[in-house]
Amino acid sequence: TQLIMMSMLNIEQSHTCGELRPAHVGEEVTLWLDFSGLAKMYLKKALCDLHPESVIRVKGTARLQPDGQENKMPTGEVEVLAESVEILNVCHQLPCEIKDFVKYNLRLRSQLVMKIRDDLCYVHGGLWMLKTPTLFKRTPWGAKKFVVPSREPGQFYSLPQSLQQFKQHLMVAVIDRYFQLARCYRDEGSKPDRQPEFTQGLVQYAWPVLVGSNNLLLLLRFVGQIKICIRTFFISIQKHLKSKDQEPLKKTARSQFNQDDPSLLSHLLEALDSGAHPHGGIAWGLDHLVSIIVGTPSIRDVIAFPKSFRGNDLMSHAPDFVSENQRKPYHISVKWPADGEGNQEK
Repeated sequence: TQLIMMSMLNIEQSHTCGELRPAHVGEEVTLWLDFSGLAKMYLKKALCDLHPESVIRVKGTARLQPDGQENKMPTGEVEVLAESVEILNVCHQLPCEIKDFVKYNLRLRSQLVMKIRDDLCYVHGGLWMLKTPTLFKRTPWGAKKFVVPSREPGQFYSLPQSLQQFKQHLMVAVIDRYFQLARCYRDEGSKPDRQPEFTQGLVQYAWPVLVGSNNLLLLLRFVGQIKICIRTFFISIQKHLKSKDQEPLKKTARSQFNQDDPSLLSHLLEALDSGAHPHGGIAWGLDHLVSIIVGTPSIRDVIAFPKSFRGNDLMSHAPDFVSENQRKPYHISVKWPADGEGNQEK
């Protein structure tokens, strides 16, 4: 779609700003602002009134820089003698300064994610890459959860704060090796190493697949590479568990998860009756991992559109009010504070 739109608007570029080299000298080039690097341009008319970050298209001829004007940039030997300059979009005022290190962090994060997917899918063991639901059920342990209303009166979804339960069900379903990089949500306020929404990575193996193969070495090496606090969760079950042998395990689960109502975990406990084989794996915070790699104390520096300290989206100003008509299908009414603060329905 982007290429089609660019062709329709006739704003295609022949080269990126960062790829011009002496080999391009003499060529007709078309450039416009991009993230690939810097290119020196010799303009016949100055653009002094144009604000930084405005987008221009330059057509011209690549030539060597005059003697003594070369620099150490990758494109430092070449400049473009502009024949025409077209303003494609004017930047009036930026809401904040664009930090180069943030762009570097996001690009490194992208490369890391692609490397993880490539290694786990094609290089090591052919793991499945799966996606698990975002709308889930409230469970009685762990961090505070975000809830999402449904059209059923009084019934709510809960956004998952970790991937722990899904991995157990996939193991029961004989998905013997899989991984995922998934969004998780915790309503705990924001700290340098916390965000309301974050990305968690998970690698999970059935124990018979893991033991006696290179996959165990892979898993251990992966732990060593991450070098952060990784939550490891193993369930060890005898080879042929009978139903009666699972009762102590269920009792332990109820005690560990500190819940009195078995129905809240019935989906998980019932899964153990369906032949859960031994399995193990690791989970880690991707945002935390990237922040350690780039050496920043805050994971906000490695996340696109991070939330503020109070959990607000500074771009869209979320969370926001919804009208009574919008709440009505979800059977929700709002009890406003006595002082009226926040009563700003639209």
